[in-house]
Amino acid sequence: MGTRAKILGIYGLLLATGIAISSQIFFSGRAIQKTTDGLLSSNVPLLADIGVIKSSLIEYERSQYEYYATTDRSAMLRQQASSYPRLKAAQKHIATLIPNEARIALVSNHIDSMVALSTELDGVLSPRQVDWDKARHLLGDITSANQRVLPLLNDLERESQAALLGTSDLVSASTGVTAKMVFAFCFLVVIVAGLVGYYLERFIRLAADRRFLAYYDPLTSLPNRQQFESETEDLSPVNEIGMLGLFKLDRFNLVTAGHGLAVGDAIIQATALRIQKHLPTGGQLFRFEGATFAVLLPFLPHKSWFEEFIQSFEQPLQAQHAEFYLSISVGYCVVPDDGEDYHSLMKNADACLSRVSSEGGNAYRRYTPDLYQLEQTWFTLENELREAINDHQLQLYYQPQVDAKSLEIIGMEALIRWHSPERGMVSPASFIPLAEQTGLIVKIGDWVLREACKQALLWHKAFEQDCVVAVNISPKQFIHPDFVASVRQALQETRVPPHLIELEITEGVMMENTEQSIDILNQLKGLGLLLSIDDFGTGYSSLVYLKRFNIDKLKVDQAFIRNLGTDPKDEAIVRTIIDMAQNLNLSVIAEGVETLEQQEKLQVFGCNELQGYLISKPKPANELVHFFKPLAGQHHGKASRAQPKENSIQNKNTGIAAKPFQRKDCG
Repeated sequence: MGTRAKILGIYGLLLATGIAISSQIFFSGRAIQKTTDGLLSSNVPLLADIGVIKSSLIEYERSQYEYYATTDRSAMLRQQASSYPRLKAAQKHIATLIPNEARIALVSNHIDSMVALSTELDGVLSPRQVDWDKARHLLGDITSANQRVLPLLNDLERESQAALLGTSDLVSASTGVTAKMVFAFCFLVVIVAGLVGYYLERFIRLAADRRFLAYYDPLTSLPNRQQFESETEDLSPVNEIGMLGLFKLDRFNLVTAGHGLAVGDAIIQATALRIQKHLPTGGQLFRFEGATFAVLLPFLPHKSWFEEFIQSFEQPLQAQHAEFYLSISVGYCVVPDDGEDYHSLMKNADACLSRVSSEGGNAYRRYTPDLYQLEQTWFTLENELREAINDHQLQLYYQPQVDAKSLEIIGMEALIRWHSPERGMVSPASFIPLAEQTGLIVKIGDWVLREACKQALLWHKAFEQDCVVAVNISPKQFIHPDFVASVRQALQETRVPPHLIELEITEGVMMENTEQSIDILNQLKGLGLLLSIDDFGTGYSSLVYLKRFNIDKLKVDQAFIRNLGTDPKDEAIVRTIIDMAQNLNLSVIAEGVETLEQQEKLQVFGCNELQGYLISKPKPANELVHFFKPLAGQHHGKASRAQPKENSIQNKNTGIAAKPFQRKDCG
């Protein structure tokens, strides 16, 4: 039952009780009134008349005795003139109050007898010669008559008094009941007032809570989108300078999918606190749906603020006693340059944020007028990519990986390329983020894995030597529920030895859901595959988890290799990674090796494998067969030609020579 219904119910109960008690009081009052009316009209006048008769008879008797004593007839007549009318009036009134009462008739008879005796006594005492004996005898008869009247009057008086007392008890009882009911009603009113106060306060609190929920986010207590729109709908940005920005956590859905909504809520709260910590004075923070926040600033912050803010998310977010490394994307508009009103500013900022997210996130971007044109281009590119998948326009290139000491081929990394009939060679940086955003990366990744398995088997059969083919696994592909099953199916269908396939998984995706990642890695190792962490050093790996990851190799990101020989810090980082990997019994491969100086330093540091343009650019499989050792007795034909210049150890750019080969069938 709702609070409003409860309040109305209490009021209804109070009203019904009040009506019931009022009715009882009314009828009790009527009964008391009826009773008192009877008293006033009967018993009280009766007692008064009895009193008058009794006093009149006593006075009448006394006047006769005084008359006998003094024979003063005039005095006697005066006294009778005073008492006798009152006596007769009372006698007559009693007869009307109690009609047909025998005792009243007897009283009247005795009074009449007394009057007759008094008249006779007057006649005896009036002559000159008085008969005193007869007078005395008459006085005795008068007294006897009076004594016969008084008991009758006393009986009537007692009965009338008893009736009065009974009526008084009835009135008292009725009054007591009424008083109790009034007290109960007052008590009920107090209780009802308390209940009404309680439910009214609760109703007001619930109304306030509903208003809060309407305009504020219950998770972070920040104003929500509705509050944002309410505050900005009447504002005009024409004369205001500032920024409207949208901030969104990258890969947040991956965390909630792996750890649950409770962890997601804790991450949202931690994110809100971190944004507030870096929010400039005067800024307003709002939480929109999901992992999206909005910021209003009364000024345009410097570029360095955005950079520092993005970098602040390199530190993990604490959520339920665990650490989560999540980057953040920012799309913003400048007020008033980028929109006529806040509606258009919001629309432009959202489009800007979508573009940042589609390009991989962990960046900030300002709205530009050509953004929607870029979005249209993006949709066009998506349609062409879907056609490319169906029309087999995608192709795998391979980049050799060599042993750092012997410089002999030990593996290849499979890299996808797109030859578009309209666009020519499309850069992976253009279509891979698109494939990630649209989910096409899962389908593309499955195709890449199967093609790589086929090529690894061809090289293995052609040259009877192991050449591990490394395949990049996208974050969406890695967390897909059917990922392990699809890998198992690819191995079974192509019949490639599992130890010839290496899966490269980025450091960041494994740290987003460590327990799930550990489970997936263990399942993949159970298939006999090699596993490596790609772009190591650019993410946020914890050594606690790193020792639990069932992996074989660390791949040092080319960002650290690029400055070897010029940046002592990068050299220290690379040396540390190699030393740590060796202590954990892991191999290390350096990607992006482009100079002899980089190669030599890596060899000195103890790096196990090398990859980069110094060895070879990514090429189709049929252009890389010369990296393989020839089979015994097969040095004939075109296969024994000299190596291309770019792959000769005498080449001043490389220092690595691939030996002659003899090919059976290598695709």
